[in-house]
Amino acid sequence: MSKNHKIKLNNGVEMPIIGYGTWLVNETQPIKWAIEEGYGLIDTAVAYDNEEVVGRAIKESKVARKDIFVTTKIPNFQYDKVEDAYNACLKRLDLEYTDLLLCHSFKSKDRVKAYKVLEKLYKEKKCRAIGVSNFNIEHLKELLKETKIVPAVNQVEFHIFCYQKELLKFCKEKGIILQSYMPISRGRANLENEILKKIAKNHSKTVPQIMIRWIVQKGIPTIPKSENKDRIKMNIQVFDFELTKEEMHLLDNMPDQKAYCTANPDYIEK
Repeated sequence: MSKNHKIKLNNGVEMPIIGYGTWLVNETQPIKWAIEEGYGLIDTAVAYDNEEVVGRAIKESKVARKDIFVTTKIPNFQYDKVEDAYNACLKRLDLEYTDLLLCHSFKSKDRVKAYKVLEKLYKEKKCRAIGVSNFNIEHLKELLKETKIVPAVNQVEFHIFCYQKELLKFCKEKGIILQSYMPISRGRANLENEILKKIAKNHSKTVPQIMIRWIVQKGIPTIPKSENKDRIKMNIQVFDFELTKEEMHLLDNMPDQKAYCTANPDYIEK
């Protein structure tokens, strides 16, 4: 496996195993650094308010459009006007299509209705694949019962301190690729955990690199985010080593499991 490794979605489209998340990224430079380092996927969303920046960075990178997998997401507050919202996305991105279009949130009674519009856009070839984000098993069951196209992707919070094992199993059974966001928990979890630090030392790697490696070694795509040039470079340098079975087992069983992102259905307000 290398940074160029791709995961085949349920419609045959191939998606890079590692991409660059752009939440709170409002300048083109970090995105261009990511593209230079070989991140083949750039993830954005209406809610991030940076689609114009992402589109500009892609064009300034000089990398061919076909070689950059672009994801955007429609927020729940636009579920009543998905098609218009998506057309506005394309205009801001200055693109003719996106590679992946997601319903960003479960937080609306119109989520199934919104996804049906994604089905329409997919059939019209305005995007190459469709899916959802922040949906749990019950939300997915509801969707599968009432729609025709199985989501290609469910993008969720997923890392060693939020190991959504049952959701991962369900997605695999239904042919849905689980994609991990917040692979490093945005630094909110206990990155000083002694087990984690010891494994990092064993491989002469950083704790974030170990956390990202754990995900990709499971064959799960992920989208780490940083605006720091050195960290952008380090986050993708996870394909030159392999965690042992024992290390994977330890990381599979980390204590203090909980949701850190408010968009996660399992998040509990503290």
